[in-house]
Parts: sequence; C-alpha cells; structure tokens
Amino acid sequence: MKEYKDNKRKERSFVLRLSDADAKQLYIKAGMSGIRVTELLEHFIQDLTYSINSNGSDERDLANQWFDRCMFRDLYGSSFVQFALESGNGKWAADLWQSLLSARTRLNKGTSDFCDQEEMDAVRDDAAVWQEELEKYYQEYVEHGQAGGEGMEAEMQKLSQWYQEMDTFIERGSL
Repeated sequence: MKEYKDNKRKERSFVLRLSDADAKQLYIKAGMSGIRVTELLEHFIQDLTYSINSNGSDERDLANQWFDRCMFRDLYGSSFVQFALESGNGKWAADLWQSLLSARTRLNKGTSDFCDQEEMDAVRDDAAVWQEELEKYYQEYVEHGQAGGEGMEAEMQKLSQWYQEMDTFIERGSL
C-alpha cells in the first residue's frame, strides 16, 4: 500500500447516480453561486476531508456534522474495513496481510524458493508471528461488538482489496 502526501490536484472521475430532478437542482444550486457543479463538489469534499484547500474550520465542522448525522455506519452496518480504518491500523493490517500471503506462497513452493533451511525457517517464524498479530487484531474487532464477519482471512482480504482499489483510483483518477 502506498502513502499519499502530495497535495497536487489532478482530475478524478466518479459516477453519480442522480435523478434528473436532483441533477437539475444541483446545477441550479451551483449556478446560483457562480460556480460549476464540479467546483461545488470539490469544495464540499475538501471540507469533508479536512483538506488544506478547505473553506475554513466552520465549513469543515459543518461538513463533518452532516456526515455524522447521516449515520452511514448505522445504515450500511459496521464492517472490518470500517473498524480497521477508524482504528488507524488499516494500512498496517493490510500490509501485514500481504506479507503473510507472500510468506505462505514462498513456503508452499518449498525449499527451492529459499537459499537454505535457515532462511526457510526464518520466513516460517515470521509468518507465524504475523498470523498471531493479525488474529489478535481481528479479535479486537470481534470484541468491539462486531459479529465477526466472514472470518479473519476473508475480512483481511476485503481490507486488502479496499486498499488496492483506493491505490488504483489515486493512480488512475478513476476506477
């Protein structure tokens, strides 16, 4: 997973599903302010994400109050991905999961993928530690009051896919 610290703007594409009436009202709202719809959405997103290009602290607060009041978490249920992102450990868990999968792949190939038995044993030991760390982290999710989802491996895979999708979007500007 990549780190993104660059604040340089580039075009991104999202698909919005709006009724004709909603699309018309959005255009009217933007036009009444003398801006394009894309600018209106950009400003809202910058406020919602605490961007350095936001419209100020009050606007950031109001955008996030709106987000919280919509209760998307309650509407769509709580998932392991949400838990991982909210805890601030999502990237760590996804990276560790990828390392574990790579180690498993190497171990499944057998001795031909290693310089010697010592290297193979080191990878096996690392994989066991990573597995244990991920199991502990997943248990935190379950103890946090979650149902447990589809099991640790399926949920780690979903988290990893979420990060891969985000990376693809950041790099290409669209999905």
